[in-house]
Parts: sequence; structure tokens; C-alpha cells
Amino acid sequence: MYTLLDIERGVPEVYGSTYDVRELLNATARLRDGEEVELPGPHFLREKLFEKSTDNEVGKLIADYKLIAEP
Repeated sequence: MYTLLDIERGVPEVYGSTYDVRELLNATARLRDGEEVELPGPHFLREKLFEKSTDNEVGKLIADYKLIAEP
């Protein structure tokens, strides 16, 4: 855009962790003071939700940052 408008200015750098999920989860953990989130519902439903959440990459990150308590 700067080139098209003949503006002599450098392109501002983008801070890499702005969109990094790990940084967002780390910030969430710090905001909660390390307290885990309790999953809602009966015990058997919490177990199912926990199992489903740990099967993917985001779920593993959530478990690593200890945001979800194990049932």
C-alpha cells in the first residue's frame, strides 16, 4: 500500500505472539491465577468432554496450561 501511494515509510512489524494460541492460553491461565475451569454437568458428561478435549492439539495445549481440571 505504501508503494502504491508513494509513501516512503517502512512496513511496521507484526508481533508474532498476537495470534499465537499458546500465548493466549498462557495469558488466560495467568488471568485465572492458575485456577482450573470446572467442566459443567454430571460426572459422566465431564469425563466424556475431557476425553474429547484431549484428543486434539488444542485440547492438549489446554491440558498443558492446566486450564481444565481432570474429572
